[in-house]
Amino acid sequence: MASFALLKASSSKNVDPNAFRIFVGGLRKTTTEDRVHAHFAKYGEVQAVEIKRQPDGSSRGFAFVRYIDLDSVDKAMEAHSQHMIDNKWVDVKRHDSDANAAGPASFYKGNREKKKGEDEGGGDDGGLSEDRRMTRSGPSDKQSSYFLKAAQSMLEKSMADALGQQEALHG
Repeated sequence: MASFALLKASSSKNVDPNAFRIFVGGLRKTTTEDRVHAHFAKYGEVQAVEIKRQPDGSSRGFAFVRYIDLDSVDKAMEAHSQHMIDNKWVDVKRHDSDANAAGPASFYKGNREKKKGEDEGGGDDGGLSEDRRMTRSGPSDKQSSYFLKAAQSMLEKSMADALGQQEALHG
């Protein structure tokens, strides 16, 4: 059964190979591949676990888990509030070409093909839409509101000072 699923996953041409992988961050330096494998096997069959390591062999505190099917990725992502390994909460994200991807992998698969055509538009913005460029580089609404209020307050103070000086001169 596992070999059939692996064959099915590897023969799927419309799916980004990274869609089968998840990023696991915040691991303890002492956490082993076996512990990570045991935790994520609850959500589906794990093909591989790769803890990233320093040149001296010590853990860098994060890993990649590769599942054999997209449903397992979805299940692991849906359980985002339940990922504790070695008594430490870990951060779990999809590992794919679009770092901002969210939602079920099955939904994501359909959107990748649609977005691929849009992103090939070129330009130095990486194919981002106007809305995403503004969100990524501009201030938040809360920040904008704060700065507008501060600017208005400074303007009102400046105007009051100017009026006071004018009255003193012509008074």
